[in-house]
Amino acid sequence: MSVTGFDLRLSHAATALPVAFGTLHAAALSARLHLAGLDDARRALHVSVGSQGDLTDAGRELPLIEVTGLSSCDSRLYVTGVAAADRATVLAVSADGRVLWDAEVPTQARYRHWPRPVCTGGGAWLFSTAGDPGAMRLIQLTGNGLGLEHVVPLPDDSDGIAVLGDATGMVVARVHDAGQRLQLGRLVGGRITLRVEVQTSRPTAPSLARVDDAIALAWIAAPGDVRLQCFDAQLRPLGAAAVLQPASPSPVVEVRLLAAADGALAVALLGDKVVADARVIHRADGTVEAHGPRRTAPLRIASCDRDGHLGNALLVDADAKLYAGDWVDGKLLLAHRSRDMRLSLFERVPRVP
Repeated sequence: MSVTGFDLRLSHAATALPVAFGTLHAAALSARLHLAGLDDARRALHVSVGSQGDLTDAGRELPLIEVTGLSSCDSRLYVTGVAAADRATVLAVSADGRVLWDAEVPTQARYRHWPRPVCTGGGAWLFSTAGDPGAMRLIQLTGNGLGLEHVVPLPDDSDGIAVLGDATGMVVARVHDAGQRLQLGRLVGGRITLRVEVQTSRPTAPSLARVDDAIALAWIAAPGDVRLQCFDAQLRPLGAAAVLQPASPSPVVEVRLLAAADGALAVALLGDKVVADARVIHRADGTVEAHGPRRTAPLRIASCDRDGHLGNALLVDADAKLYAGDWVDGKLLLAHRSRDMRLSLFERVPRVP
């Protein structure tokens, strides 16, 4: 059964992280939150944090010039990114940050979505789309490199995409048909076995999570509603889509589901808020300087159940430039950055009716 009826509470004040990431990915492994991305000096770094906020070190450098994905599988981390000469690359990394092996990911077409690692019941895979229109490319990862590759043609381009690994294979949510439609597909053994169209209008920002035996899908639908719908393993709806948050003058521009192994589910909501109107400055020398409206990106986090009931939404950061997180030892750890890089730890508390 899903863990429901709880709220999130900040367990202690946000603490500073020693690495100022400019891009960021997160995954849980060995009771720690692992972070990988580029710092302000454009170095690719890996750091890990425990459930009490304890850091291993100031970060281990990775042989990449960009990081495109991070996942834990088979007791190790897989980091995808770009190496010198714009080569797509995957690294197998131990829990303490040592690179076990690396491999170039070959392609004959331009990537539309760069390779990202996905953990399934059958092991780790790389997922990407490439070509025109973008075909899905799946490459199995072995103990010491790349394995079999499968190419799955698509009838049209994917404007936005989310991928989830489960015991059967992969589930892919993709925005297609020039941004008008949202499709769920199941991939097993390198081929599509199921396809369903989700009833919505002009969807953006899909996110997937596994919640017990259900697949949770969140997205933003026109005119700005944040929606959640759950499906069974055969991609049959388990109910109608719920509106997590209706459209507002300060819209949500990104939604991200964060699921724990025991069925707990949280949703991160990144907003777009105008805090100062546009203005024009007339200078004494006769010149005019125009300034657009000043905007911030408030980040909020809330518990959520499969029926779309949100707990109390907590403000994590008033202006989050980036964020990433996962569940570790029953706590939700979020790394986020406005001016400084910080870590917030949230614990569960009983929900008050």
